[in-house]
Amino acid sequence: MQVRSRILSIMLIVAVLCSGFPLTALKAQDNSVVITVALPNFMANNINDNIISEFEAAYPGVKFKTVDANIGIPDPTFGLDNYYTELEKYVSTADVLMVSANTLAPEGTLAGYYLDLAPLVSEDTTLNSDDFYPAVWQSFQWDKGVWALPFSVDSYVLTYDAKAFDDAGLAYPSEQWTFDDLVNAAKALVQKDADGKVTRAGIDMFSSQADAVLFRSLLGENLFDTSVVPNAPKLDNPTVASILTTWQELETDGVVGRGFNTAPISVSPAFALLLPIATINGEANDAAKRTGLLLPGGKAGLDVNGFAVSAGTQHPKEAYELAKFLTTRPEIANGFSGNPARQSLVGKETGQGIQLNVTQEVQDLVKLSIENGIPLSDMRYLNYVSIAYTKMKGENIEASAALQEAEATAQQNLQAAADKKSSVVINVATPVPDAATTADGRIVLKFGLSSFFVGPDLINKDEWDRVIADFVASDPQVGGVDIKQGMDQLANLLKKYDCVYQPYNAVANADLSTILSLDPFMDADANFDKSDVVGDVLTQLTRDGKIWGYPFTVEPAILKYNADAFNKSGAVAPTTGWTVDEFNNALKTLKINPEDPAPFEDNGTGGNYLLIMMAAYGGIPLDFRTDPPTINYTDPKTVDAIRQVLNLAKDGYLKYTRLGSFLGGAIFVGGAGANQQRATILTETLNAFGISLAAPRGPNGGEGNTVQDTYLATTYPRGTEFTGASYNIGIGLISATAQSPEGCYRFFNAIAKNPKLFQAMPARRSLINNGETSVAQSENLVALYNDFDKLLSDPNTIIFPSQLSGGASPTGFLLQYWLYKAFDAYILDDKDLDTELATAEQNAKDFQECAKSLPPLDATSQETAREYIKAFGECATKVDPSLSAIFSLIK
Repeated sequence: MQVRSRILSIMLIVAVLCSGFPLTALKAQDNSVVITVALPNFMANNINDNIISEFEAAYPGVKFKTVDANIGIPDPTFGLDNYYTELEKYVSTADVLMVSANTLAPEGTLAGYYLDLAPLVSEDTTLNSDDFYPAVWQSFQWDKGVWALPFSVDSYVLTYDAKAFDDAGLAYPSEQWTFDDLVNAAKALVQKDADGKVTRAGIDMFSSQADAVLFRSLLGENLFDTSVVPNAPKLDNPTVASILTTWQELETDGVVGRGFNTAPISVSPAFALLLPIATINGEANDAAKRTGLLLPGGKAGLDVNGFAVSAGTQHPKEAYELAKFLTTRPEIANGFSGNPARQSLVGKETGQGIQLNVTQEVQDLVKLSIENGIPLSDMRYLNYVSIAYTKMKGENIEASAALQEAEATAQQNLQAAADKKSSVVINVATPVPDAATTADGRIVLKFGLSSFFVGPDLINKDEWDRVIADFVASDPQVGGVDIKQGMDQLANLLKKYDCVYQPYNAVANADLSTILSLDPFMDADANFDKSDVVGDVLTQLTRDGKIWGYPFTVEPAILKYNADAFNKSGAVAPTTGWTVDEFNNALKTLKINPEDPAPFEDNGTGGNYLLIMMAAYGGIPLDFRTDPPTINYTDPKTVDAIRQVLNLAKDGYLKYTRLGSFLGGAIFVGGAGANQQRATILTETLNAFGISLAAPRGPNGGEGNTVQDTYLATTYPRGTEFTGASYNIGIGLISATAQSPEGCYRFFNAIAKNPKLFQAMPARRSLINNGETSVAQSENLVALYNDFDKLLSDPNTIIFPSQLSGGASPTGFLLQYWLYKAFDAYILDDKDLDTELATAEQNAKDFQECAKSLPPLDATSQETAREYIKAFGECATKVDPSLSAIFSLIK
C-alpha cells in the first residue's frame, strides 16, 4: 500500500532473533506447540488477551506468539537476488505471515517460500469461503494454489468533481466509458494559463497502483495464459501497447498528473471520499464535493491483505488454523484498513481507536467496488508493464518493444523461480523467550527504538551492536539490551519497553505518570553538563519544573542548494549562510528566463518554510514564544513581510502548492511532490533515521549517505531584526515501570556519546566538534551545526514548531490552517491579501477564545480523547462551518 497519509510508509520493527536457540518449533513447558505470527507492531497491539485466550481455548495444546516483523520486501522486477534475500528473511521470522500484493508474488510462491494452503482448505469443513467477498477470496489464488487467507481490503475507484464537468459542459463519467471517452474528457478538462502552461491536470493518479488498476479495468482481460501451470505472462498485447502510448503522450502534455483528488478526474482509494475536498481545494464545500464510481470498464482495484504460512513451518495444520482464526477477528480486519475481507464482519466495532462516521453513500460505493473488484491474482504481471512504461519514458522506445522486453524478463524470472525451488530451505526461527536476566544474573534492558526508517534491518546495526557490547561489558547491572525498531503509540511502547527513543519531542503531550523524571539521574551525574545542551532543548523537555526527556539529537530545518547550478548561473553560493538580500539576488540570478522552473521548492515542511522566511523579512504572523500563540496577521509590518515572501511565489521564484488544507504541503509517494527534477534550492530537515535525506552532502559527505550529489547544506536567510528557525528533537524516555531506571539512564549516556547511531546533529555542543564521535564528517555540516547552535542562542531567533515537534498542537495547526488559506487565496486565486488576512485573523482569534474553555487533553482513554476531539471540533466548526466535513467524521 502506498498511502503515506495513512502511514503505510509506517516503519516496522525488526525482530531480533538469538542465534543461540535451535531453529526448531518451540515447545512450551506444558508441551504445547507455539505458533508465531509476524505482524507490524502497530497491528500486534490489536492482539489482546481476549483474542489469545479464545484461540487457545478453541485449539487446546496450541499457543501463539506475535513477532514484530519488518515487511520490507522489494518488488521482484527490481532484481531477483535482492527480492529473494529479503523474502527469505521474512518467511523465516514466523509460521504465519501478513502479506499483501507487495509481499506475495508468483516469483515467491513458485520458488517454494510459501506453503500452498489448497490441501488444507479443501479438507476444512468448517471454513465458509462464501463469507469472503468473491474477488477478495480469489486474490491470493493462482497456479492451482491457495497462498493466503485474506483479512482486509481497500478499493480503488474513479472520483470526479461534478462542478468541473458542469463548467465544461461535459457529461459525467460512467463505468461504461471507453479509454477514448476517458482521454477526451481529461483533455477537455485541462486548465492552462495565458502562456499555455498546464495549471491543473485533467486526471490525476494517486500512485502507480492506480495506473495499474485503471489499465486492467479498461483492458478487460488477464495478461497471462491460464492454460499452463504456472500461468505464463503474456504482456505483448497490442491493446496494452496502444494504452501505454496514449498515456505517455497525456502525461508528457500535462493531461495526466500525480496527485490526490486535485484534478477533475482521479483514480484513488475509495476512502478518499471521506475527506472534505472543500478544505483541500479551498473552495466552498458543496461546489467541491466529489462523486465516486467504478472505473471505466466497470471494475475497481483491490488492495488486499492476508495471512500466509511460511513453507518452513513445522506445524502447517496449526499455522493454518491460526491464520484462519485471525481472519475472523474484527480487531484485525477492521483495525487495519476499515474494510474486512469477510462480509460477516462488516460494520462490527473493533473497540479500539477512534471510529469514523462513514456516509451511506461511501459505504454503498465501497461495497459495490469490492463486489466488482479485480482480484489481485488477475493483476499479476502488471508490475512488469509498469517497468515497460518506465523504460518507454526513460529510453524513448516503442511500447511494443518495451512490452516484449518486459515479457521476456517476466518469463526468465519465473523460470529462475522454478529452478530455485529445489534449493530453497526455510527454517522458521524459534521465538526467543523474553529473558529477564543473563546467565550472570544481570538484567536485560528492553529498549524500543522508534523510527521512521523503512528497511529490513536495524539502521546502523553494526554501530548499535558495538555500542551495546561495550556498554554491557562494563555495566554492573545490565547484561544485555534487547532492542526493537519500529513505530507505535508512546503509551504502548512504555508498556512494552523499559526505555524508548522517540524521534520527536514526546514530552509535550505525554502522560507524565507513565514516564520518570530524569532530574535525580542528571543531578547525580557529574558528567552531564546542562549548559552543554544546545539552545533551549532542555526547556522544551521540561514540564512541571522537571526534565522528562534525555536529549540525543537536534534536527534542524535547513536549506540545501545545488552547488553546480549556482556555479553555472553565476549565483553567489551561501557557503557561510546568507542575508535576505543575498537570498533574493540568488533567486533572480538562478531564474533569468521567465519560462524556467522555480529555483526554490518546499520538500514537505507543511508551510513552515514560509513562516521561517517571513520572520527574516521582518514579520511574525504567529508567535509561538507565547502560550497560546500570539496572532498578528494584519499588522502592517507583518503584512509587508508576508507580501514580500508570497510575491516570490507569485513571480515564479518559489514553487508553491496549496497549503490551506488538512493535507497541506503533504508529499505523496509517486504524487505531485515526487519530483522528476529537483529544484536548485530545497527545504530539508536533518532527521534522525532520515525522513528525507539524512544529510545533503557532496561526494565527501559522511558515512550512512549513499546519495552522491552536488547539494550542500545551508541555513535559511538571516534577517536584520529577526531570523526564523525550526527544529525537532530526538529524545530518550524511561518508562515508569522500568525494571532498572538507573540502567536505562546509563544506557542513554552510552548512546549520547555515539551520535553516529542517529546520523543527526548531536544535542550536546561538545559532541558536535569531537572528531572521534561526531557524525558530521563533512566540514559543511560541522559548520552548519555550529551556526545553528549560535542561531538558537540568539534572542532574536524566532522558533516555529516543526511538524513532528510536541509544540505542533492541534490548536497551532488550525491557526496555521486559516493563515495558509489566506496565502492560497492570494497566490493561487488572485484574491486581495489584506482582506484574506483579516478574515484569517478573525477566525483564529475567535477559535482561541472558544478553546480557552476546553479542558486539557486527557489521553488516558479512548473515550476521553474522543470527547476532547469532539469539543475541539465544535469550537472549530463554530468559527468555520466548512470544517464540519472534517470533524463530522468522528463518531
